[in-house]
Amino acid sequence: MVAAGRATLGGLVKLQATIISCVDDFKLMMILSLAAIPPVLLLRKPGTPAKVDHSAVME
Repeated sequence: MVAAGRATLGGLVKLQATIISCVDDFKLMMILSLAAIPPVLLLRKPGTPAKVDHSAVME
């Protein structure tokens, strides 16, 4: 009976450790996503290119 209790307790500890590691992974992904937002907001659309006169090339 004692061994079965230890196995059950070991299984519960392992389950809780797995849940905590998943929560920590999601927390890290949230922090990285929030840190990536400001650089994205600093990006601008490229301006329109200047008109190129191709008449010199056609001669």
